[in-house]
Amino acid sequence: MSAESYLQGLAMFVQLPVPYHDEVLYSVIARYISHLELQPCPVTRALFGRMIKAQIRFPGGLGALAARTYFSWGRTANEIANDLTLFPYFARYLEPERADRCLELMKGDCCTVVHARIGASSRTVDSPRNLLFCEQCRDEDISLYGETYWRRAHLLPGALVCTKHEQVLLNSSVSPRDRAWLYFDATACAQESCTPVISKADIDTSMALAVSRRSQELLYGFPLDWPAANVIGSYRLAAARCGFARRLRVLSLPDIAAAFHAFYGESYLTLLGCQLSGNGHWLRKMLEPSRPVIWHPLRHVLLQLFFESYANGSVLALERTSESWRCPNPYFQHEQPFPITPYLLKTRKNGLRALSARCPCGMRFTFSRVCISDPRLPIIDSVRDFAPSWAAKLKDMRASGLGRRKIASQMRLPYASIVKLVSEIEPIVELEQRRALLRAEWLECLSKVPEANRRLARLANKGLYEKLATLDPDWLSMTGTTRTKLRGLSTEDWGIRDNQWAERLEKAADKLWQLGSVQRITRTKLILEADLKLWTLSKLKHLPRCRLVLANRVGKCSRNFPSRARII
Repeated sequence: MSAESYLQGLAMFVQLPVPYHDEVLYSVIARYISHLELQPCPVTRALFGRMIKAQIRFPGGLGALAARTYFSWGRTANEIANDLTLFPYFARYLEPERADRCLELMKGDCCTVVHARIGASSRTVDSPRNLLFCEQCRDEDISLYGETYWRRAHLLPGALVCTKHEQVLLNSSVSPRDRAWLYFDATACAQESCTPVISKADIDTSMALAVSRRSQELLYGFPLDWPAANVIGSYRLAAARCGFARRLRVLSLPDIAAAFHAFYGESYLTLLGCQLSGNGHWLRKMLEPSRPVIWHPLRHVLLQLFFESYANGSVLALERTSESWRCPNPYFQHEQPFPITPYLLKTRKNGLRALSARCPCGMRFTFSRVCISDPRLPIIDSVRDFAPSWAAKLKDMRASGLGRRKIASQMRLPYASIVKLVSEIEPIVELEQRRALLRAEWLECLSKVPEANRRLARLANKGLYEKLATLDPDWLSMTGTTRTKLRGLSTEDWGIRDNQWAERLEKAADKLWQLGSVQRITRTKLILEADLKLWTLSKLKHLPRCRLVLANRVGKCSRNFPSRARII
């Protein structure tokens, strides 16, 4: 009796290998199939009682698997889900009732809906395209066990660095989206020629390492300072303590977004799928929720590390009040590396202490924290006086069409400081004079689009259109044209098309009849063979010759096929 036929007839118990430390269930089954050289289909039926796709994060049928492996593992379905899947990572900040429902689905056969209910099916945040592994972990496993395996910590979203060896993970040749019925053993797929998942030159590996460590803490259930009961309230409280709150504890979300973007960088956020795009970005919705939303754990990780490092930077700043500092103005060449000496330590209305500083380049600002990677570089909280070089750079950015929020993000400054600087360098224009300037700019924009089409001009300069729609809507509605469709063809144009297309239809019909490639010539086949569009059939009232050709040639059998009587 072969091993496959034995497994098919097996009703209950399967002797799976003992899982290694932090091994995912997918890897255990892959090693079992590789050791015994079995086909995955009979193994899947023997383990789960039916055919189930090879799931990595949320496998289904855990109840049947626990019953069939109880005498070899002694684990319940809950223990398998918590020890051999990514369920604990995604369930860390879920409501207990929802987590229990997702766990029951994984025990049964309806595991496909778990991704949406547990918050793993985010539109932007996604798991790695390939299974990842650490080169040193692989070498250690082969020297100890003679084989290697897929680790849960290396398969977490956003985990790009091995926390044990602090090395960038490598892409394997296995994609979890391909061949969902198969299991791939890590020993055969983790090869020497695999490429790193990120480049050290493009991404700060220390930041990626911190994200990987916090993700593992969520997976293993380590205690954190962010309780799951009211985690959004904890984030709002941390933002207020970091100085992002205005009067009545209202958060300054533009300042939080600018500081968050500056802390992680655009390239790293884009790599993780957590970039802040538009005014309604996920960070704003997360800190000011209008309804209960399940957020991806990776976004919790990024927000927690941001507030923790922000607070640590404030402590470093206050501990070094007697030192000299670098100037945060990147648009001026300083003669000395540390030209700033703080001259005043004051307490704000919200109870936070801040340092006031002045640089010979002309910058006068306050700060309460420093950069973690460079403890002698202040991070600006508010600007009192801008350096002439900084103001000149802002004028160039405004002339290029950038908005104030975009400038604040690129310059890594609070939004309120950018508003103040713009009001200083741009003259105050009266309402009528501003309308005249906007009208002239709009007319110039209309002259650059075909037929002065207002819709095309709006797409070319959406900001200008919105300003005029607010300040001068009546005048705006009378400018340009609104025609979006081409004019209808004249009778002469349709006659030319009718003659040309009728000849092409005749040739196409002769070709089909000679080749005998179809049993019966249809209108659709004839139109396509003549290299015409199918919408020609809707324009036959303008094409009398084409209509006559179709009436005479459609329905005729090809030469190689006998004619059949039509059934009425």
